[in-house]
Amino acid sequence: MIFNTFGNRFGNRPLIRRHRHIRPDWRQPVNEAQKKAFKEDLQYRVEHWRIIMGETPIRWTIRNMKSQWGNCRPQTRQLTFNMQLALLDNSLRDYIIVHELSHLQVPNHGPQFKARMDMFLPDWRTRRKLLREYVIHILNP
Repeated sequence: MIFNTFGNRFGNRPLIRRHRHIRPDWRQPVNEAQKKAFKEDLQYRVEHWRIIMGETPIRWTIRNMKSQWGNCRPQTRQLTFNMQLALLDNSLRDYIIVHELSHLQVPNHGPQFKARMDMFLPDWRTRRKLLREYVIHILNP
């Protein structure tokens, strides 16, 4: 079962949906060509933002995740990104990347974290608001 940020229960349907609007092309799982293109794009974007922010993640991975768009483990400097980001706009991908890279320096969402986000992505609050309109649904293998 999948829960969005408000705790509502949705089925185990294979789609990402935007509040009040379902894009039919999102009903299908990410195919191999999309996975490859996404991995290449993410590699470019992570490297781009890593250089701008002065960060060096040891490792980053992509996988299907139930309830998160991304994850950061500051102790091991490992980033994990949700495969479903392949279906979202580049501006939302950048928000997730900057968010997770910021956690390498500030492991919480306190004032220092927000200041860091403001420094590197001034419109991050707008992007976060848009991202919260999407619900993650796990794709059945």
